[in-house]
Amino acid sequence: MSRVKVCSMAIACLVSIIGMSPVSTFAAETDSESVTLTETDEIQQDKKEEQKDIFRDKKKEAREKWDTLSEKQKDEVYQLLEKNMKIQYEIMDKLVDLGVLHKEDVTVMKANMAERLERAKEKGEFPLFKEKKRKSN
Repeated sequence: MSRVKVCSMAIACLVSIIGMSPVSTFAAETDSESVTLTETDEIQQDKKEEQKDIFRDKKKEAREKWDTLSEKQKDEVYQLLEKNMKIQYEIMDKLVDLGVLHKEDVTVMKANMAERLERAKEKGEFPLFKEKKRKSN
């Protein structure tokens, strides 16, 4: 037999022998507690809830500060929002030209955007962080 065949048979035998032998693993002893995945998930969920609460408080504070602004200051913000809306209109029009969006859908989206901004201006609402309506059971 040639050397190549002998070497490949030897490697195949080694692999099969190693594959059949049991593998033992040892864990190091520690004084710390182990944490299960469920506990880790609960910890992460608690952190998320805490972050949501912090963000909710910050949104409330921002709304309160918004209410203290003068009408002129609010109008400045609304003008910037109108500029932003016009840029979004241009983007949507370009997507219509490229065939990504349908013209009818874009017309509806533009009308909804304009209506939301107009409603916010009329009510003097804070333009960001809309309150989510909770579903009633």
